[in-house]
Amino acid sequence: MPTIMCTKNLWQWLGAPSPLVLREQCDLDDTKLGPWCAKGAAFPEGDLVVAVNEVTYLGVVFRLVPLPDFLSEFGHAVGTLLQALGFPDELVRAEAEPFLVRTVFAKNSNRSLLGTLNDLCIHVDAALEEEGRIDRDALLRTQLHLSEIPHVNRDSAFPREAAELLFSDGAHA
Repeated sequence: MPTIMCTKNLWQWLGAPSPLVLREQCDLDDTKLGPWCAKGAAFPEGDLVVAVNEVTYLGVVFRLVPLPDFLSEFGHAVGTLLQALGFPDELVRAEAEPFLVRTVFAKNSNRSLLGTLNDLCIHVDAALEEEGRIDRDALLRTQLHLSEIPHVNRDSAFPREAAELLFSDGAHA
C-alpha cells in the first residue's frame, strides 16, 4: 500500500475526518517507489496537487479533487508518468493500482523532501504558465519536465535516472 505524506493544508482540503498519523506508525510501503510527499497548491490555472517521490524524486501533478477521487487521480498521475518514461505496463500497474486499493496518509516527517516539493511547485507554476492551460497533456508534459530537474546530494541527480536505476533489476517489491 502506498504511503502519502501530506501537508496539513492538503489534509484539510481533502476533508479528512481524522488527524494524520505519524509516518513511523504506518505499515511498510509495498510499492517499489515507496512513499510520496504531497501538497495542495493554488495556481492561477486552478488548485492542483504536486507530489514528489521520496526514493526517486519523480514529481506528479494533478487536479485537486476530494477523497476518494483523489486516490484515483494520484494513481493515474503516477501510472501516466511511468508509462511516458517508457516503463513496462506490468510495472506501471504494480506501482499505480495500489493507490486504488489501500493508501495510508501520514504526516510529513521529511523536511528536506518538503523543501524539494516547495521548489517543484515553482517549476510547476512556470511550466503551466508557459502551457497556458491545464489538461492531462499539459500536466504530463509538466511531470516529464520535473523528471529532468536535477537534485543535489543524490546518487542519481535526475529523477528519471533514479527511477531507471530503481527498476533496472526487473524485479518489483
